[in-house]
Amino acid sequence: MKPMVIVDTDLGLDMDDAVALALLMASPEVHLCGVTTAFGDCIKQAQFIMEMMRVMQLSIPVIPGARQGLLTPRDTSLDYRATEGFLDPYLEWTDPGVNAGEFMIDMIRHYPGEITLLGIGPLTNIALALLREPSIDQHIREIVIMGGVHRTGGRGLGLPLVEYNIECDPEAAQIVLAARCPIRLITLDVTCETILTPVHARAIEESDFPLGSLLARLAYRWWDFIGREGSPLHDPLAAASLFMPELIAFVPAAVQIERRGRFTRGMTVVRQDEDSHIQVSVDVDSSAFMKFFLKRFVN
Repeated sequence: MKPMVIVDTDLGLDMDDAVALALLMASPEVHLCGVTTAFGDCIKQAQFIMEMMRVMQLSIPVIPGARQGLLTPRDTSLDYRATEGFLDPYLEWTDPGVNAGEFMIDMIRHYPGEITLLGIGPLTNIALALLREPSIDQHIREIVIMGGVHRTGGRGLGLPLVEYNIECDPEAAQIVLAARCPIRLITLDVTCETILTPVHARAIEESDFPLGSLLARLAYRWWDFIGREGSPLHDPLAAASLFMPELIAFVPAAVQIERRGRFTRGMTVVRQDEDSHIQVSVDVDSSAFMKFFLKRFVN
């Protein structure tokens, strides 16, 4: 049976959220049944995603969520850049009448044991759903998270101490990782091995894929912002793992989130544990992923 997936995203300057969503829109192996937005201008994020849906001729609920973390305010000064130049400023917005957490709860109740939550941003919305209705974790098929870093792979000390999605809301991450359902944590240790290059971007731009030009423009803008060409496909790898789990090798591990350290707030503290309900990524077949990724968009 196809996974029924709700994607929770903080679509912004980095292009990989949009690329992950486009990948799922183009993948018949999954049933994308909703998208929720988090952190920053969630309504503009939702409008942008709805425009992507329109181009792909899809009608899927898109629900705005929490603009801030559970406890820590964030700088939203760059939020306007997320859709700048890509979104009609005169688009009207109709309030869906439900927030992201409520939407997740309703869907999980309606389809017990069938919903997979894919978190590719800070985990505030998922945490709020679990706080509001603690028992729903027993009815979630799986939570797949792009987040965290343990620095024990090939890149080791070359990776940061903390990863952005977890660092933005460590309290939310701790709540989600304590949920009583299967969890897969896909960390920077593997996602940084999957690189989108200018050659890839040009191939996507010149393809017949309906969103190809948009995705390439997002990549070029992101590379201009960071001052280099090429960047990891963090979120698309997590998205592909929903129906191609063999791409990534996992080990069972206990995971705690550091919430107090001066230098380590948001660190994922990982300890291998055969009895844990959390599977943590340790290796990736990056070549197989990139071949699949390009074939899905270019062909």
